[in-house]
Amino acid sequence: KAIESGIRLMHVWEDDWNNPVKRNILEKKILHKLGVSDRRIFARKTEVRPVGAKEANRFMVENHIQGAIRGALWIGLYHQDELVACMCMKRKQDGVFDLVRYATSCSVVGGMSKLLKYFKNSNEWTEIYTYAHLDYSHGDLYEKTGFEFSHITAPGLWYVKGSVRHRREKFMKHKLPGLLDGFDPSLTASENMRNHGYLRIYDAGSIKYVMKN
Repeated sequence: KAIESGIRLMHVWEDDWNNPVKRNILEKKILHKLGVSDRRIFARKTEVRPVGAKEANRFMVENHIQGAIRGALWIGLYHQDELVACMCMKRKQDGVFDLVRYATSCSVVGGMSKLLKYFKNSNEWTEIYTYAHLDYSHGDLYEKTGFEFSHITAPGLWYVKGSVRHRREKFMKHKLPGLLDGFDPSLTASENMRNHGYLRIYDAGSIKYVMKN
């Protein structure tokens, strides 16, 4: 209903907002959505280059809300030797890649298109898929660059205690005996977590997009 009414919502987590680095990323996202980014570069004025993992992950920590990631193929756009956009692809199987990160340090017009074109021309691929996290994205960029809507995922489960948020994967039931004092195997994972003061919370889910060759 919000999107149909022309309203764009962002789902901001308190722990992200209280983190100075992530708050800066969120503030830049808000400015970009309002069309008032303080710096704008056209992709045609940039150069595509492979990016080393150390530089790429530092860039992601500074510019992507989900931060660094391991074991990936990195390519970037450089403007006067400054990395201004970076894309991360992970090979999932022969010809199938997951676009797991794309971030910019400023508004890079045409940046995603230029990096995608370079990647597709440099690799054997049959499918590329990616996810737009509905907490802070609406998928516009992927739709503009040739991806097709696949489906919307279920909201993701998190646990929170005090001001600390944890991914549910950390507290799967088979891991709980080593994490919780007084773990009760007759109870579900969520019941055990509740008994130890953890609350269940949910994100907004994601949109999956797919591009086929």
